[in-house]
Amino acid sequence: DRNKIIVVGESAGGHLALCGATAVARQYDRICYPDMVIAYNPVTDITARWAYNVCNVKRSISSDEFLKMSDCTGRYSPYSNIEANDIPLLLLTGLDNRVTYPGDVYNFYLKYLRAGNTAEIVFYPATEHAFALPEYYRLGSESRNNSFDKIKEFISKYLK
Repeated sequence: DRNKIIVVGESAGGHLALCGATAVARQYDRICYPDMVIAYNPVTDITARWAYNVCNVKRSISSDEFLKMSDCTGRYSPYSNIEANDIPLLLLTGLDNRVTYPGDVYNFYLKYLRAGNTAEIVFYPATEHAFALPEYYRLGSESRNNSFDKIKEFISKYLK
């Protein structure tokens, strides 16, 4: 049903999914937003420690360059572009995640709620990054299977 679009992403894909639930997508004059977003271990904010990776900084930079880079990455950072919308959001993250910090995911969740949006978050103890991807299944099928059950429950609850 093209009127019931669910976007799901993991890590950088989670970042892209979150772009669809925030004003990042609106910058491209897209008139359609997804009806629901599900993000595993997403990169929520690329203006801080991620900016150096995104901009491929390999040298010392000036304060003007840093501010320009932060301004640029802010346009593509879901955390910087949260606004009120009617897009239910499910965030899933492993607490042993060393790639995307669970605290950043939690801060995104709180800000999304404060904007008046619907969101749920699930933390998976003893679970690393990318636990739902097939090539990483060895990291714990219990968390992966639980997350699939949680997604089914979330879709049933919020997708009308």
